[in-house]
Amino acid sequence: YGIELAGKRKEIFDSITHSYGVDFNVVSNEIYVDTDINGVGRAKHKIIQCLANLNDLFNYTTQNIQELFFHDVYNYFLESNVQFNPNIQLRGAGFEHRFDFAIGMSKNSPEKLIKLVAQLNNKQKAELCLFSFVDLEKTSRKFRGMVVYKGKANERFLEAFNKYNYSDYSWEEKED
Repeated sequence: YGIELAGKRKEIFDSITHSYGVDFNVVSNEIYVDTDINGVGRAKHKIIQCLANLNDLFNYTTQNIQELFFHDVYNYFLESNVQFNPNIQLRGAGFEHRFDFAIGMSKNSPEKLIKLVAQLNNKQKAELCLFSFVDLEKTSRKFRGMVVYKGKANERFLEAFNKYNYSDYSWEEKED
């Protein structure tokens, strides 16, 4: 596309290729996956998924901001040695719900399901997050619902999460 991969874009590019297990040759400007004959199908899938994500890099939209936020959290968890699973899909009482991250349960703590919201100031986004937790709660699954947001959140939405006993965390205060 003639776009220079430098600075933050290069970091994001490297993060995306790494997360899909795809390599990049800086001389030929090609992405690739080393595999044997039995892994060709899986390798093709990795490359296609990686290309779809990389294509989004070149459009700065609300979706891209959300994707950048996802990669920030992903990398933070890796660097902090947090054991997690990204992009979890679970069935609630009536619907399938996607959670950005799941942190496993332990003897003293339930599983943590995390939804990321780049800006928690949209009523529809807040309602969708709440609904996914409430719908899943109607199953026998034991979990702690968590929303991690960037920027300033609408206080009404934070109150709603607390009312339903779900946790909310500001990304800017992650070190706290």
